[in-house]
Amino acid sequence: MPEIIRDEGFVPHPARTRIMSQSARQVVTGVVVNRHLNVSRPQFDRLKAAIHACGAQPPDPAAVAALDGEIAWVETLNPARGAKPRRPLARALART
Repeated sequence: MPEIIRDEGFVPHPARTRIMSQSARQVVTGVVVNRHLNVSRPQFDRLKAAIHACGAQPPDPAAVAALDGEIAWVETLNPARGAKPRRPLARALART
């Protein structure tokens, strides 16, 4: 593997290079890359919790825009999973 990296003109950093097994979660720059691109379960759960909190009190427009952007980012990685939080966000905003 280091030979391929060097052949491509990069220098491997030994402390940041690790072999990941197929059965373990493989994360690259915060994105899970095992079978397909996805967000981690804790990150997705935090997004759902933030959407739920929007329904409890009148949300700040900047917070709504940030949530919308985070949902859009999840949709770019995994469209099916990213579409799921759209409906709860719309319901939460309709209640306020």
